[in-house]
Amino acid sequence: RNSTDSTVVPASIQLKDKNSLFSYYKTFIQLRNKSYALTYGDLTPVELPHSPALCTFTRSDKNESLLVIHNLSKDSSILKMPANLQEYRILYFAGKEAKISGKQIQIPGYSTVILKK
Repeated sequence: RNSTDSTVVPASIQLKDKNSLFSYYKTFIQLRNKSYALTYGDLTPVELPHSPALCTFTRSDKNESLLVIHNLSKDSSILKMPANLQEYRILYFAGKEAKISGKQIQIPGYSTVILKK
């Protein structure tokens, strides 16, 4: 009932739309393929007590460490970077209109930000 012609955009149309679910997954596959840490690195959950809509974890290997932040809510979320995560300063990827200023990140709804040490 969720995968009907009226609820799912056909792949032929998604292939031409840079904002489609197909393009979203394609982007993440490319990111994973160019990063050893995203592909094989240790995954460590990061708890953010005042941000229940954010799914946050690190992926690390001996050469690279990335902080992945997914906003699972439809609403924009502001993350004040805790002291233990402030080493992650280099923007590796940002979906949509994420804004980073100082120790604060604004992450639009249903979006992802990846930061590198």
